[in-house]
Amino acid sequence: MRWLVLVALLGCRHAPAASDCAGATLIVTAMDNEMDPILVKTQASGLVGDRFVCGSFAGRKVLLAIVGVGPTLARQSTESLLAHRDVAAIVMVGIAGGLDRALRVGDVTVPRRWARHDAVAAQWLDVDPALLARARARTAPPLETCSDPAACDPVAKLAIGGSGVTGTQFVADPGRGAELVQRLDADVVDMETAEVAAVAARHHVPFIAIRAVSDLVWTGQSRAMISAHDNLAAANAAAEAAELLRD
Repeated sequence: MRWLVLVALLGCRHAPAASDCAGATLIVTAMDNEMDPILVKTQASGLVGDRFVCGSFAGRKVLLAIVGVGPTLARQSTESLLAHRDVAAIVMVGIAGGLDRALRVGDVTVPRRWARHDAVAAQWLDVDPALLARARARTAPPLETCSDPAACDPVAKLAIGGSGVTGTQFVADPGRGAELVQRLDADVVDMETAEVAAVAARHHVPFIAIRAVSDLVWTGQSRAMISAHDNLAAANAAAEAAELLRD
């Protein structure tokens, strides 16, 4: 519901033809609050049907969509999107759990590869090399931080490269997090990105993901940290998305 309310507040009073969004960059999130800071920076031209916002973000034509929480919804929603929309690239934006102890809440990661950590054998999917190179070439945008020294550094940072992993279950147990670091050398963990990456690969669409750290799994305080800092992390992920896509 909040998705449609925000669209209304932006003055989206007409539904553009599908061709108006043809060739747009598709920005997807799993949740409303991950999309909020993107939507408020989007000059929206209207709704496409009742599910997608078409507009301009960072000066680039975009199609915005929320794919849902968890690997199944993310996969199904992205497949449906690509079956009906011609897009130039997919950028997944949102929050993730930090596994690498060098990361702090508010830091933004742009991993170079993703895999399912709950698969029998991890099948790594590289993000688009041109988009990754673009991310490396850009200056980090101003990022928010928090006043809690146990969670945040005084200055949040951008970390490009490394590995992200995805699974069906929310990872909050420090022992499970340590196992993912040891077995897969994982830096961040979420519940959607590897599936979106796999769909993009099947459709030969360039893909990259921007995930800001909302919690530090090794602390055992993930749920409390997310409750306190998820909006900060979402805002930082959106800021990096804007920097990546800006011409």
